[in-house]
Amino acid sequence: MMQKSLLALLFSVIFALVLGTSGAFAAESEPDKETLSALENVEKTNAKILKEIEKAVEKSYDLYDVYQKDLARESDEKRQADLTAKYEEDITALISKLDIRTQDITRKGIGKAEKSGLTVEVELVPVQFADRIALIDPIKVIGW
Repeated sequence: MMQKSLLALLFSVIFALVLGTSGAFAAESEPDKETLSALENVEKTNAKILKEIEKAVEKSYDLYDVYQKDLARESDEKRQADLTAKYEEDITALISKLDIRTQDITRKGIGKAEKSGLTVEVELVPVQFADRIALIDPIKVIGW
């Protein structure tokens, strides 16, 4: 249950970043069709990032649950240390792979947005992965 609420919170933050900032600039100038298309592309990029985050978060909780169950069944301290080391390696690899994927998606999205005349930046947001937090990078529109 907590996992779903964290995902909902993350989605809300990303959604607010994209729509909230674009709404703040609406008073300055009305976006043309090209700008609206570029804003939609940023939203799609952030949605793609969110999807990757959701998959990784689910997997992190699965890894953590298995780790906790294995740890509870094991009484040997050396074996517990081995299980902990394996878990640390697995969760770190999961987060690292996600970070690389999202950075690639972000880089491509920023390139498209800037070619369309948007001013964007990377907005690092904290994401809860089982027993740790990592910063992931959706795109924030700051002007057009």
